[in-house]
Amino acid sequence: IRQNVGVNVGVNLSEKERLLLEYIREDCYISAKDASEKLSITQRQAERLYSSLKMKGVISRIGSDKTGYWKIEI
Repeated sequence: IRQNVGVNVGVNLSEKERLLLEYIREDCYISAKDASEKLSITQRQAERLYSSLKMKGVISRIGSDKTGYWKIEI
């Protein structure tokens, strides 16, 4: 449904980044551990995806690492 989200805002997202973004839309509290299980990747790879999305300005963290949540900026 939202496959062209990266194209629409001029941000190039990988397939894994797009999937992670969808998981964040469904649950803004999703952890890197939970995301890694859904994406079938390591937790470290999931952390890198979060970092990449943050650097591209697609998501931001609201609150603390432990009790905060992800906000989608696009």
